[in-house]
Amino acid sequence: MMKFRYTVSLCIGILIILLIGNRFLTNQSTVSNGNQVNPIKFQKVEWNLSTKTNTQKVDIHSKSISVPQRDEIKVFITSESLKSYKVIEPIYNGKNRFTFNYHFKKKTPYFVSIFINNQTIDTKIFQKNKEQKQALFPTSILTKKFDDFQVSLLFDSLLTKNKNTLNFEFTNFKGHHPKMSNHQIYIVSEDGSFFKILNSSSNKTKLKYELTLQQEEMYKIFYEFNLNNKKESFSYIIDVKDKVN
Repeated sequence: MMKFRYTVSLCIGILIILLIGNRFLTNQSTVSNGNQVNPIKFQKVEWNLSTKTNTQKVDIHSKSISVPQRDEIKVFITSESLKSYKVIEPIYNGKNRFTFNYHFKKKTPYFVSIFINNQTIDTKIFQKNKEQKQALFPTSILTKKFDDFQVSLLFDSLLTKNKNTLNFEFTNFKGHHPKMSNHQIYIVSEDGSFFKILNSSSNKTKLKYELTLQQEEMYKIFYEFNLNNKKESFSYIIDVKDKVN
């Protein structure tokens, strides 16, 4: 009988610990910037971009990509100003050739990246600007208010070659039962040489993203997600530097 009571007490104790742990983790989610468990190997990427036609071409050479994976490839485009962006699903035309429609303006520098899931395949700076570009400044107010929600970005010092943590906290929802999903974060360096995508399907109101950056410079964060089946978006500019003045 004593052994039975001890077993029951032990089970109840374990159950209480699990409930407390689950309660602590509620509304929190962490996403790492690590590549896919088995990243796809790409041998070569050849860009054929033009301002003379809207049909853009890119050849992607890979011996390990499957047909379903090929359909998941996407193109990210933003101009040097980093004010807006567009994500396009290219069409496969056979023999490693992908095409997509986009009108590039003459004499306007563009940063174009091609990716699959959270793996960057290649990045292209099209019509590189030889003149000094307009300076970027980090976002000073890290809490943004919108009609249907409010979001705050929290982080410690952002250092290169270090696992930095970006904390996004969503509050002040218009409805009592917000349904969040399909979080997509596109991160671009100010010189266009770096592109990274982070994603999450979490419905939590607090999300943590781990990110490692290689260079000291400004980075633009484009964040989009679904809130109650409606697409929402916002952006931040962060400053990554190792030297503290």
